[in-house]
Amino acid sequence: MMVVKPLMKALGITGTLGAGPWSYRIAYAVLTFPLYSCMLLLVSSLVCRRPYFEHLLIRMWSRPLPCLFRRCSPSHN
Repeated sequence: MMVVKPLMKALGITGTLGAGPWSYRIAYAVLTFPLYSCMLLLVSSLVCRRPYFEHLLIRMWSRPLPCLFRRCSPSHN
């Protein structure tokens, strides 16, 4: 939150998650998840736990983006 809200304000997107608008809600989600991943990798590297959290992030991102982490081939009918 300490990074995302000022970044959204700098981009000119204002609002709240409860009251909207939808552009704010979508931008908040799109910015929060990648920034969280980057911050998690940075902090885990500083405390020498990067391999564990790297595996955790791969699992986390393989759910919404499976083709980036697994071999995806078009289905044959």
